[in-house]
Amino acid sequence: MHFVAVIGRLLRALKSLASAILEGARGSCRNVSSVVARVLGSLVSVTPDVFPPYRTIKGRLASKEADCEGRFFIYVDDEKVEVDWPAFDALDTGENLRVRSTRSRRAINIDRLLP
Repeated sequence: MHFVAVIGRLLRALKSLASAILEGARGSCRNVSSVVARVLGSLVSVTPDVFPPYRTIKGRLASKEADCEGRFFIYVDDEKVEVDWPAFDALDTGENLRVRSTRSRRAINIDRLLP
């Protein structure tokens, strides 16, 4: 699910770049260069999250929390990992888990480990 969101952000950034280039053809070059710089900065900030290596965290689910922005987090082996609502709702404190996450600590998959 996270991969789909990243692809969506990349497509929006490319669309913005294309429209800026079209606008720049009849506008000033300074505006185009600032938009191109902004879009490339956005691409650079998103891209590393998509590619391996991913982090693997094993341990007990210590706690769960939600912030005021509607994001959900779990703490596994003293590491804070962002999860989606269904995962947040399905997991119980104390479960043994193996979490694979991106470099920015967003969960890719969560496995329950048997004792």
